[in-house]
Amino acid sequence: MGIGNAIKNHKRIMLDTAPIVYFIEEHKTFGKISNELTKWIKGLNAFPFAM
Repeated sequence: MGIGNAIKNHKRIMLDTAPIVYFIEEHKTFGKISNELTKWIKGLNAFPFAM
């Protein structure tokens, strides 16, 4: 199950800073899911800025 499938029926998602830090640091354990989350957010085109 990917991120999109897990949260597809939600209208609002709260995101802590930890996944962003894991993505930047390429965390050994959580880096993969943080990368998936970042790609999913980019695909939404929901933000006026690029990540």
